[in-house]
Amino acid sequence: TPESQELLKQVMNENSDDQRFWLLARAYDQLLRGKPEGATKVLETLTKDYPETFEVWLVQGRVALALGQTEVARQALNKARELDPKFQEVDDLLTKLPPKSPDPVSPAPPSNEMPPSEVPSSEMPSSESPP
Repeated sequence: TPESQELLKQVMNENSDDQRFWLLARAYDQLLRGKPEGATKVLETLTKDYPETFEVWLVQGRVALALGQTEVARQALNKARELDPKFQEVDDLLTKLPPKSPDPVSPAPPSNEMPPSEVPSSEMPSSESPP
């Protein structure tokens, strides 16, 4: 809403000397404006420079959700939960994620081939040459 954006701008101006806070507020402002892609560059800096800051990972998770990056969101929100396990919003966001997709499975061998361990010994080539 315009009111929340104005309040955020005011808070940003009051805390302009705290780079971490200012960058975090800037990323969140982009998210509120419906431009989550604008927050990604700022979040790259924040996650690198402030990896132990709960709010960084919470905003990273929200931005990734807005961009449809489910696994990035899951990783960021799990990191946020690790840093502050009592913050309920993180669990709420995690429950809204679709289940984790299974790891890709390697394709099965063609049905006309048997693994060497299953080939009958009478069909296995002999290492001895005939007399």
